[in-house]
Amino acid sequence: MAYLYLNFLDNLDKGLGDKAWGRNDFFTQSLNEQYEALKRKLGGYAPATLQEFIGYMFPPTSEHYPSTPEKYYNVSLPSFDRTMDENKRGNKILRNIVIRPEADENSHHILPETYDFIIIGDVTFGNVTEISVKGIDLIDRRTVKYGEKRVFCSSLCAFVKKEIYSRNTGNTFSVPDYGNGELHDSVLTNDFVNEIATKLFPVPNPAEAIGIFNQWLRYIDFRRYYLGKQSERCEEITDVYVCDAYMITKEFYRRNEEAFSGFLLDGVKDFGKSEQIILSKEVAGADGFPLICVAIEKNRKEILFETVGRNGKGKPKFEVNLNRYTRDAMGLSCQDPKGNIRSIKSYLLGERYLFTYIDIEPDLSPLDKNYEKDLTAKFGEIDSKYNSIILAEINRYMVDVSAKTQEKFNSQLIEYKTELDDRLDSDVTNNSDKDVYKTYQSEIAQLIAPIENEKKERLGSIRAKIDKIRRLKLSAAEKDKKVNALHGEESALNDEYDKRIETAKTQISLRDFYIRRNTALIEKKQKSLAIRCQEELDKLKKEKKNQLEFQYAESIDSEKIEIKNVLLQKLNEDKADKIENETIRRYQIYFRPQDITDKVKEIEKQIEEIAPRYLTYDNRAEKAKIDRQEKALTSILDGYVKNPFLPTYLFSPETLAQSSVEEIKDPEWCLESLNDRQKLAVKRALQSESIFLLQGPPGTGKTQVIAEITAQLTKRGKKVLISSETHKAIDNVFDRLPKIPEIRPLRLIPSQNGKETNYSPERLVDNFYLNICGNLEKQIARYDNYKETREEFDSTMKSLRLDYDRLLKLQRKNADTERQRNNLLSEINRLTGENEVLREKLLAAKEDTEMYTRTLKYVESYRFSGEGADSNVLDKYAEQVERLLKCFACFEEVMLDKVAELVNADIQAINKELERFLSEDAIVELKNRQRALRNVLSNLRDPDTDEAPNEGDSKYEEYKKNQSELIAVGKKIKEYENNSEFDIAGSVIYSLVPGITGAKEILKQLPSELAQFKVKIVDIVNKQRQIIEPTLNGSIDNENAISDKINELKIQISEKKRLYEKLGENPDIEEYGELNSVLKQKITRFFRDFGIVREYDSDNLETAFDIISDEWNKLETEYNASSTENKIKIPMYKDIVKYLSQEDILEEDRAAYTRELYNSANVFGITCTSRDRFTPSQLAELGKYGIESVDIRTQGIDVVIVDEVSKSSFLDLLIPILYGKTVILVGDHRQLPPMYDLRHMRGDDFDGLDEEKITKEINDGYTKLYEECFFKTLYEKVPSDFRVMLNKQYRCHSHIMEVFNHFYGGNGKGLVVGKKQQDDEKEHNLTVKINGNTVIDPKRHIYFVDCDQKESSAFEGSTSKINEQEAQVAITLLKELDKAAKGLVSEHKIIVDSSRKIDERPSAGIICTYGDQAGLIKKKRKGYQFTGFSGKPDEKLVISTVDDFQGDERDIIIVSMVRNPRGTRYDAEFIKKFERINVALSRARKLLIIVGSKKFLSEAGIIDLPDLEGDRSRDKINFPVYREIIDTITFRGRILTAKDILGE
Repeated sequence: MAYLYLNFLDNLDKGLGDKAWGRNDFFTQSLNEQYEALKRKLGGYAPATLQEFIGYMFPPTSEHYPSTPEKYYNVSLPSFDRTMDENKRGNKILRNIVIRPEADENSHHILPETYDFIIIGDVTFGNVTEISVKGIDLIDRRTVKYGEKRVFCSSLCAFVKKEIYSRNTGNTFSVPDYGNGELHDSVLTNDFVNEIATKLFPVPNPAEAIGIFNQWLRYIDFRRYYLGKQSERCEEITDVYVCDAYMITKEFYRRNEEAFSGFLLDGVKDFGKSEQIILSKEVAGADGFPLICVAIEKNRKEILFETVGRNGKGKPKFEVNLNRYTRDAMGLSCQDPKGNIRSIKSYLLGERYLFTYIDIEPDLSPLDKNYEKDLTAKFGEIDSKYNSIILAEINRYMVDVSAKTQEKFNSQLIEYKTELDDRLDSDVTNNSDKDVYKTYQSEIAQLIAPIENEKKERLGSIRAKIDKIRRLKLSAAEKDKKVNALHGEESALNDEYDKRIETAKTQISLRDFYIRRNTALIEKKQKSLAIRCQEELDKLKKEKKNQLEFQYAESIDSEKIEIKNVLLQKLNEDKADKIENETIRRYQIYFRPQDITDKVKEIEKQIEEIAPRYLTYDNRAEKAKIDRQEKALTSILDGYVKNPFLPTYLFSPETLAQSSVEEIKDPEWCLESLNDRQKLAVKRALQSESIFLLQGPPGTGKTQVIAEITAQLTKRGKKVLISSETHKAIDNVFDRLPKIPEIRPLRLIPSQNGKETNYSPERLVDNFYLNICGNLEKQIARYDNYKETREEFDSTMKSLRLDYDRLLKLQRKNADTERQRNNLLSEINRLTGENEVLREKLLAAKEDTEMYTRTLKYVESYRFSGEGADSNVLDKYAEQVERLLKCFACFEEVMLDKVAELVNADIQAINKELERFLSEDAIVELKNRQRALRNVLSNLRDPDTDEAPNEGDSKYEEYKKNQSELIAVGKKIKEYENNSEFDIAGSVIYSLVPGITGAKEILKQLPSELAQFKVKIVDIVNKQRQIIEPTLNGSIDNENAISDKINELKIQISEKKRLYEKLGENPDIEEYGELNSVLKQKITRFFRDFGIVREYDSDNLETAFDIISDEWNKLETEYNASSTENKIKIPMYKDIVKYLSQEDILEEDRAAYTRELYNSANVFGITCTSRDRFTPSQLAELGKYGIESVDIRTQGIDVVIVDEVSKSSFLDLLIPILYGKTVILVGDHRQLPPMYDLRHMRGDDFDGLDEEKITKEINDGYTKLYEECFFKTLYEKVPSDFRVMLNKQYRCHSHIMEVFNHFYGGNGKGLVVGKKQQDDEKEHNLTVKINGNTVIDPKRHIYFVDCDQKESSAFEGSTSKINEQEAQVAITLLKELDKAAKGLVSEHKIIVDSSRKIDERPSAGIICTYGDQAGLIKKKRKGYQFTGFSGKPDEKLVISTVDDFQGDERDIIIVSMVRNPRGTRYDAEFIKKFERINVALSRARKLLIIVGSKKFLSEAGIIDLPDLEGDRSRDKINFPVYREIIDTITFRGRILTAKDILGE
């Protein structure tokens, strides 16, 4: 008998430990530890020890089991790589064999009916071929187990060792004790193992799966190689510094812009352009944080040399690469790491905050100084030159003018002298010159003064004598006598002296005095004239100088201007040259630190210790991701999986159809208001122990379903892992989890990530208490607020009833009018339907017309195939032309694509080319002719004299004729000889008929045959025209007839609409409409405020009031029923809540119970590519609570739920699903697929890369491989019991749903609204008027704005697109909608109450299909405050791309389609990516506005839409999805034009 030898001993008390990590093994724990975890699932069934349990599953041969121990076992190998290892003893080992004992009477006692037991181990080939058991687990019994081999045998299990004595060596050694005396044959013979290793695989077609694995292995090999190349790059830095940054909102900045504008960090203007303004100065309300600025300086000329655009335009390649290179994973190092970042000390930077640059121009002042110096010198030289010229001319001039001037003044002096001489006598006679008279008198006085003195003295003596006589006592006579005598003496004396005086006077001549005067005057005059002469000479000299200076001024100025211009030009050239060659472009790249709690000083210290010189690519995160991807891939290749049948689910899900699926009853639901489809999804997920797929279109409540599934699983004692590509998706699920004690959630995010979470290990206790308190607080609030709630409920209910009563009165009053309006509306809808049918016919007729027009155009332009033409006509046309070609020797080998060239060929030009081509033959013929002509002329000459015939001779005319021909032939020969080099390959002839250029005889026929061909092909074209034109004209007539009918219908519709609107102008009708809208809004608000989640019929508001009455009765009944009990319970609940909410209690309990709660955590959250093992170095909180590490692989994960799975590649998806046994995949394969990050590599991006690793073609293959939506493939293959599609959407108005429902089926299929009153809840209530016209009204929820402007690129070489007109339309609409919303706020129709935390303002977003378009619109919104839109943190205005918007939503969405290319050659791939457009169109809740080119989208937007469930027969091929969408908008909403929005 053969046995199955099972060695439990090796791993019984000690797990694989680090050995498992090296082999990617899940079973790191000991078997006993694993069994303890298993016992929790077995419950009361479980025996106390593992050995007892194994005894039931693998019954041993012993006295306790008298019956035969033989039973059926199922053997399988989950691996694809069956390569064997060797142990230290050299024994071969086959890893990861799985044994599943079939259920029997023994196992029935301990194993629940739904489970099978499996062991996982490694086969060791030694003295006995045994299985070293390393893992034990339970799997679902109902799921088919593909790839098992059933064997019937006994088993022997070893739990202890025994001692064996070796006779050969004389030694004793230990071996596993299998309990029997002798070892028997093993079931696992070489042949058996070879059979299962070569034939037994977990999938029907292993080669296909292995082929996929090999593709991914090559991809990983490339990524590792490419990472190495990336890591080689680093940039030398110029400077690095740390600064405090202070963040304020844009709104706050704008209010204080004048004060704050000077405080932008580092003066960088870009810090003032985003939504968050960054300052260098702390201001009130600012959030402070550190930023690290890394500066890299490069010569601008060098980096501008190579750009990404064509013709030297576009952005510098270095800058584009640096921008791309520095986006993440950057570090600072002191040396070039050469790709090995781990080998050197470095400082790891956080996320990049801003990339900007400034150009630092060189100091130009030395050039200015040199310019001024050179200019002064040159001006001096010019001045000196012209001064010399002027001085020389002045000197020459003064020589001539000086003599004349001197002569003139000499003449004046002579005249003056003559005049004085002539006047001397009269002057002397008249003595009228006072000065002369005075001088003369003065000299006379001096001359006679001694005489006068002497006279005076003598006279005095006489007078003294007289006085004395008179004093004498004499008689009067005597006295008189004596006195008279003395008088006589006195008189004589006077006479004497008078004579003497007169005599003296005659000694002085008055003439002499006048002569002296004249001499003085002449001298004075001479001096005066000399001065005047000099002055006049100076004046003449000055005038001459001025004249010369004026004369030469223009020349001087001209020369100075010329030299200045020369020097200035040189200065500018030098400056430009210096700026061009020496300008430094300083790139300033701002990073956050890895730890955002670090202070500036701490960061500076860390950076200073490194003394960084290089900015390096930190490849650790990317390398870790690649390692994890490779680990996941090799794990499944080598069979290291928790569920050995996982490959079956992934690669052959169709085999699950063989599984038995049992319906389960409705569980006790944790979340309210799940719809039937959601409940079905939950139940099927719970039923499946293998795989379950949830297809959740937009707004269908995927997250709600995940939360309910998670809650139900935890209530069943299972551990769940929630994973996704994004943290946001995981956070959404965790936030939606029911607050029940059974759920103990744990989010695992590395500390350096910087992301905060409410579900970290530190908050395990908090969340546990929160879950306990959640229900208690609801009951407390319900009890405490009953009276207030009751009064508010009653008051609001009565108010609503009054409005409803008024509405009913108006309804009755307007009944007749409404009936007429309804009839008109029905008629309008009927006519509109007819119009739509006719429009379809018109489109078909236009297509026919276009086809025949294009066909005729093709025929006339000699084209024989093409899109959109009648292929039958063109085929027959081609046959006729081919037959015609065969009729001509020259054209027998000509293809149809050359016909147009033949028809358009210039026969004259061909003749010239032919002459040149055949010139050698022509020269021979001409020379022969030349010889013949000479002979004729020789014969015509006189034989004796050899003279030519004279005029009048009979031979004269003949001679002249031959002579002229001889001259012409000679010229022709010369011409041919000069042009003998003719390149036939570049000729028209060769391009037309290359095949006959060697056959000259045929070639000579070319001109004549071509002329005939042209004539005959015109006949063929005319005959084709006669065939096509009648059909074309008939199609045009049909088109016109349909157009006429449509116009008639439009007139009828317009008239009925006019009547409908006229009836609606009744004030009562208007009041009814307004009141109906307001009442529905109030009911929606009432349901929201009082937490009523039941549905009502929005067309019958009485149903809403019935629900309100029921809730009113329920409110009172519940309160009264539990009033007595609550009086006791509520105080106790309050004490519990109060106790559990105290921070000191929480802190104590965190320290006491965190570790314990961690051990019982049952809901884990990590991203798809996250690490699976966290230590305190990665998760700081672990060390705080004594948790050594968290290893997802050893947590015993039962179920892995992956959300947004459609965005995950197969490779990324493998990582999380390996952790569990059951896989639940949730997504929407109609939304964004995985995006390959290297898909846009260009031609020059491959330069320098190993062509064996990567080329453009190889990369295209990787793009296709990576971007295949694995979820879609799986969903199409998996049996219907293992998948559910949610079809009730709760996000948006039904009309918006109809737009994107085209991607899910439409026309009654696909999605439906989730609630009856949903459209009431999704009313936008906005009215927008532009230029007096209403463009947006409350009744319409979908709009298309048709724009005709063509697209362009933001910059040369950019692959992104912009559309200026669409951007202007989008921002104009956004402003107008904001204005309308502000109006409703001011009218209190929209409630904004910060005290009650109510903000009913609509949220808004703009989605662009291209990033550059989003950037353009952001620029246009700059400076505008959108205060009419929601202020909620998660509802703020967003302008972004489609990719960034998945998973998000807003009340108002404007979609800019951008594309409208020029010409017919364009790539419409982006437009045809329907998944991306579906995301864009499904983000709006209340109002969707699409802005784009109606014509382009209708024509280019033809897609192949595969069936949702993979039924190829139901695929929509050439589906005009955009036309369908526009039709829906036409019917349900409104088509506008750019002119409607922007005006003229």
